[in-house]
Amino acid sequence: MRNFKIGGLSQLQSALKQSPEAAHRGAVKGLHQSMTMWQRGSRERAPVDTAVLRRNILTEVDTVDLKGTISSNAYRRGFNYAYYQHEVNGKQYLTDEIEASKERYKATIERNVADELKKAGWQ
Repeated sequence: MRNFKIGGLSQLQSALKQSPEAAHRGAVKGLHQSMTMWQRGSRERAPVDTAVLRRNILTEVDTVDLKGTISSNAYRRGFNYAYYQHEVNGKQYLTDEIEASKERYKATIERNVADELKKAGWQ
């Protein structure tokens, strides 16, 4: 039986230890960027009357569960104009934007994870 030692593993060991945190950091950053892009794209697609609808397209990011939420609520005298436009009038500005751009948003998240892993020592 022969024993051997592989040298130079300290960089690999360090990268392995940092990987989960780095990947999470990248996912959070990418999710924030993707949600901002979805918000911007939806605002461009939303019908314009007084611009209240566009201003009330909001996003939230849950950094623990890595979930993003977009909402559109524009109330006027008890009437939800955003719901009416999106669900009743058929102007699916939130849905149309995500369907058109979901691959770009996915790539944004993946790129950010890769960048953070690279910073943690992965090549």
